[in-house]
Amino acid sequence: MHSVIFTLFGGTPTGVHHLDSFVECLEKAIKQKSRIFRTYVSTNDRAFIITTTSKDLQLKLSALESDGHFHLAMFLHLEFVREKCDQLLLYIKEIKEEGSEDGKGILVTMNVRGAWTTFTLSSAN
Repeated sequence: MHSVIFTLFGGTPTGVHHLDSFVECLEKAIKQKSRIFRTYVSTNDRAFIITTTSKDLQLKLSALESDGHFHLAMFLHLEFVREKCDQLLLYIKEIKEEGSEDGKGILVTMNVRGAWTTFTLSSAN
């Protein structure tokens, strides 16, 4: 078995560009006070980033397969383009077995920079 050992926060650079760059990125992520979770979706002609600071929302997103991520990103993109809006409220309604309803609101914003479109999701409850 091959082992790779590296030290965070003050370790000596390994001289391996990608490993040293990864360690630098990891150190920055650890130092952040709030966590930003990202899901990347790309096709031949489009690239999307779905971001959230909600751990619960990220866990639900990560349960989706790549097909689900793709369809969510395309749906959001088309809704923003069609409605020409800055914000979008997704309301997910769940009907319980006994007939009662429960719902959750998710506020979505879109930001386009170059080839990347970023959707930021946050709880609206």
